[in-house]
Order: sequence, then structure tokens, then C-alpha cells
Amino acid sequence: MSATPESPEPTHSPRPSRSWSRRQWIWLSALSLVAVAAFNWPLLSISVWFDEGFTDTLIGFSFADIWRYTAADVHPPLYYWTLKAWSLMFGDSVVALRMLSVTFAAAAIVLATRLASLLFSKRAATATAIALFISPVTLRYAHEMRMYAMVAMLAFAATLMLLRASASGRRRDWTIYGLLIAAGMWTHYFMVLVWLSHWAWRAVAVHRTAPGWQAWMRAFFSRSWLATHMLGIALFLPWVPAVVTQMKTVRKGGFWIPEVSWSTLPGFVSDTLAFREFGELSVPEGICIFAIAAACVVLGVRAWRRSAGRARRGWLLLFCLAGVPPVLLLLFSLPPLTSSFISRYLVPSSLALTMIAAIAVTWPDHGRVWRFVRGATGIALVATLCFGMAAEYRLGDFNKVEQASSESQSLIAQIRERSGDNAVIVADTPIFYYEASTYETDASPVLYIPPLTYEWGSLAMLKDTDIGRADDLPRLAADNGSIWVISQVQQSSFGEGYDGLAELSRFTMTDPITGRDLYLAVQYGATS
Repeated sequence: MSATPESPEPTHSPRPSRSWSRRQWIWLSALSLVAVAAFNWPLLSISVWFDEGFTDTLIGFSFADIWRYTAADVHPPLYYWTLKAWSLMFGDSVVALRMLSVTFAAAAIVLATRLASLLFSKRAATATAIALFISPVTLRYAHEMRMYAMVAMLAFAATLMLLRASASGRRRDWTIYGLLIAAGMWTHYFMVLVWLSHWAWRAVAVHRTAPGWQAWMRAFFSRSWLATHMLGIALFLPWVPAVVTQMKTVRKGGFWIPEVSWSTLPGFVSDTLAFREFGELSVPEGICIFAIAAACVVLGVRAWRRSAGRARRGWLLLFCLAGVPPVLLLLFSLPPLTSSFISRYLVPSSLALTMIAAIAVTWPDHGRVWRFVRGATGIALVATLCFGMAAEYRLGDFNKVEQASSESQSLIAQIRERSGDNAVIVADTPIFYYEASTYETDASPVLYIPPLTYEWGSLAMLKDTDIGRADDLPRLAADNGSIWVISQVQQSSFGEGYDGLAELSRFTMTDPITGRDLYLAVQYGATS
């Protein structure tokens, strides 16, 4: 077959294969849940960090109060409502609450596998499932008591529905897609980046069939497309006043995400493949990881160029899902705008990038050299993903921005070993209280010292209620024999003592990752 200017090599797509049966998909769903739960089991009981502690405290309120207190923070409420309902059915232990994210992560893998099956082949679907099972991104967010696994599930569900609606044109399919758009926005605002990646894919797809600007405009902004997004916007409108308030709050109070730099996108890639930020990589590690990434890109582009029809459109869709959100988020984070680029806001893109790599290294190829390249790259890719999983098991929920671990569970356990199961524990800040209060018991409550002002919106539920307040430390110590006051060393100048209290003992905990002092715990008794 002669080559053409657009495609210098013969086009090739995998042989069409009959889709997996419904029974096989059911088995895959069950396997996904069991596998994700098994991989995450060692991590389900590790200490929560601040965001998870906030989540745990928030779902203790009513559904209406969750709306109110979420509006004062920086995220929408759908995930919290879902977790609240989950806790009513399965309990509110840390493991039970984290199992919701495990379930969402398993569903995301099944949906991504379904997407690969529809666009490519069973072989591509199998490669997708394996890669996502061993992805450090899946491992990291499948055990976290936050919304990121739910975001991934909604992203792949919406992508599948976009394909179905585009092919069928049925109003029902477009309506479901509109509902998923709204659900995504009610879960996390940066889901808008996923919808924009869908726009980019549709723009290119329509351009191929509607030459000319006017024809493209008519085809792109079809009645179904406009009606779908009007539905999504209408369903999101009740939350818009809260969005405006949150934007004002963030602009006034500042934000904690580091500024973007030339290493931001490379760091996104290395975090996706190996759970390592760019600055964490040694020179040999960086060379290996980016050589693998480059090989996967070359193989993916080669597979796209040699594909036709459905598979070619599939490659374009994955490229949009993987590339459009991080590029847009980077642009939206450049000065004078405030940076909002952090990898966990881009979980769907990380998983799409992993899919591209997995499918690219298993794509059929006739050349012996290219088959060798694909095989070698595939082995290296699996090794890199496993390396990333090992790093996640070692680091746990280590905060790479603050360079600190979360070990409040161990801290409180040590206090109870010293003073018994009825020890009264007081966090010196409400921020630390969220993290530590997860491990309180009826006999051993965890409280906090009220600040002069409740500066952050995440503290609104403490400001409006009396939960956890320790207003009179001497009285609390006198009534209970003693109290323990705990502090995060890196965020506090704690340790100078309090009026009416006498220090009885103290100890520090070191960070198992950095070796620096992490927590300080001081036992106090009343002076009179």
C-alpha cells in the first residue's frame, strides 16, 4: 500500500472483536473492587490528614448544614452528601469512610476499561485495567476520604456517555450527559477542565465532517449540545452564589498552592507514573522516568497515525483528556492569577495519561524493531508504576507541600499508653483539631483551644457551634486530674505554658519520613 502525505505508513487498527459479555463485565467489576481494596488495605487505617479530618467532622452535621458549611469552604457539597449517606449505612469508622473512595476508584477502572474496549479492542481494555490497577495515582486517591476518586468515576462515566450520545443522537443520552456534567461540578470545580477536554475533542471531530467555519459552528453548537449544557448549567445554578462567596474568600485570604514553574508539567508526568515530584527525582531517576514517558508518547503518536476510524478518534479523545486539563490549569495559574495547579485536581488526566501509555505499548505492530521497543517500554512502564506504588506505601499520606507526615493517630495512642484510655487531649489549634479529633472516644475526648478569630472558611462549623471547644484549660485539668496539649511543631510556637497550669511531662514525635520533630505533647495539671 502506498503511503500518503498525511500518513507515511499504512494505517492499522486492531481487528474488531466482540465486546465482553455482561457476565464478564460483572466479574471485572467485582475483581476491580476486590483488587483495589486489597491494594489499599494497608493504607485504609493510616492516620488521616487535615482535609480528611475536615471531611470526618463535616459529615457529622445534617445534610442542610453540610451545604452551609461547605459553602464557607472551597469545594461543592455533593461528595460530602454522598459520604454522609454512606456513613449512615456502613458506619463512620475511618476504614468504612475510606471504602467509599475504594468503591469509586474501582468503578473508575471499570469505566475506563469499558472506554478502551469501545474505542480500541479487548487487548487495549486489558492493558488499561492492568495499568490502572497498579497506578500510584489510583492507589493514592482510592484510600483518601476526599472526592478525587469520585471525580475520576464521573469523568469516565461522562466520557462514555458523550460517545454514546454523539453516536445515537438520542435525547435521553444527551440528558444523562448533562446530568453528569452537573454532578461533576457539584463534586469538584475543576471538573470543568474535563468538560473543556470534551469540547476540544468534539471541535476536532466536527471539523473533520463540517468543512468551513459556518458549517463547523452549526454542527458544533447543535441543538442537542446546547440543550445539554443548558441543563447542566441550570442544575448548577443553585450553588453559584456559594461559588461567588468562595472566590471572594480565597482572594482575600490567599491560597496555599505553590506558584507554577518550568517544572510543573514535568512534575505532573513524574507524579503520574512514579508518585515523585520533579524536585524529588535524582538525575538517574529523572532520565529513566522521562525516557519511558517519551517512549510512550512516541509509541502513542505512532499508533494514532497508523490508526483509522474509531481507533483514531479514540486516540484523539485520550490525548484531549490527558493533555487539555493540565495545560489549561497551568495557563490559569500563571501570574497575575493565583496558582491552583496541584496534581490531585487532575486525577482524570493522570489516569488518561496512564491509559495512553498502557495502550501504546500493547498496540499491534508489524516491525520487529518496533515490537521490541514496545515490549521493552512496556516492561519499563510496569516497573515504574510499581516503583510509584512502593513509594506510596512508604510515604503514606505524606504532605509534599508542607513536607510533613500525618501521624496524629500514633500520637494519641502514645498519650493513652502514658495516661490511660480516659486521657483528655487538647489540640492547640482548630486546624490540628480536625486531624486529631477523628481518633477521640467517649472516654478520651479531643478538644481544641479556641483562636482569637476563625480566619478560614473551613473553621465555620467550629465558629458556629461549641463542639470541641476547651475554653477553660485550668478547670478542665482540675476536673480530669491532668490534660494533654498537643501541637504540630512545624506550625506552632507552642511549649511556653499556660496560666493556671503546671507542666507534668512532655514528649515529642519525629516524622518517620523527614526525621524532624513533628508533634509536641505536654501533660499539664492545674496549679490550684
